[in-house]
Amino acid sequence: MLGVKAAIETVLEHVAPTGCESVPLGEAAGRVLGEDVFAGADVPAFANSQMDGVAVRAADLANASEQEPVFLVLGETRGAGYEGDAPLAPGQACRIMTGAPVPAGADAVVPVEDLLDTGVANQAGFRAGVPKGQF
Repeated sequence: MLGVKAAIETVLEHVAPTGCESVPLGEAAGRVLGEDVFAGADVPAFANSQMDGVAVRAADLANASEQEPVFLVLGETRGAGYEGDAPLAPGQACRIMTGAPVPAGADAVVPVEDLLDTGVANQAGFRAGVPKGQF
């Protein structure tokens, strides 16, 4: 019985790369890209939320923990198609829906399921920090 390494070597001895070819998009199904493909422009042309949740400044949550949660004031709610440009101030957060533009000043989104229920309408609670760029 061949080991995995020997089996891979045996297969590679009997195959060769096929090279790259250009095909119309309609004929590309089931094929593997021969090189990286990049979009010519960002779509959408703005940073948008990948989750329903709360947009925050990651630095505001740096000390959040189960034992000492951090509470931020909730400002406006942003839905997909939101056209305002109000920035997010330190110590603030805003509800944000999937696809909505992330406010200037915010650098992370905390998913709604990770929020601490504070029972206060204009307040969000957090039990952990988040990395910049999350969602």
